[in-house]
Amino acid sequence: MMESLESLLAKENSLTGSIPSEIGQLTELGVLSLAGNDFTGSLPSQLFLSTRLTEMDLSRNDLSGSLPTEVGVLKLLENINLGVNNFSGSIPTEIGLTRSLEVIEIAANKFSGSFPTEISLLVNLQDFFVNNNKFFGSLPTEIGLL
Repeated sequence: MMESLESLLAKENSLTGSIPSEIGQLTELGVLSLAGNDFTGSLPSQLFLSTRLTEMDLSRNDLSGSLPTEVGVLKLLENINLGVNNFSGSIPTEIGLTRSLEVIEIAANKFSGSFPTEISLLVNLQDFFVNNNKFFGSLPTEIGLL
């Protein structure tokens, strides 16, 4: 077992199947980049057991399902990129617990609903890319607090 692994970068390959839930056992993992592959299925909730994650890039795959509420336990997460997939559902309110977030990139998915007001709790947020989804309603006034 590679429990001391700090970075797992396997981007721009032709990897298929689902993302292994065992990645969550990598307790020292800080960077996970599986972008540009052919992964399918939903995000395993065990993935969010890697609480030292600072960067998660799963963009440009064929992932689906919703963003698990467990995203809120990733207190050190600075950058999450789930762009160009088939994710759906709403942004969980627990996103507001990831106070270190600087970049949220979830463009070109099927996310819907309104933006949670908890976005305003992300005081370090610099980039919020949500284009090409199915959001509706108005931008929360709290976004002006960022």
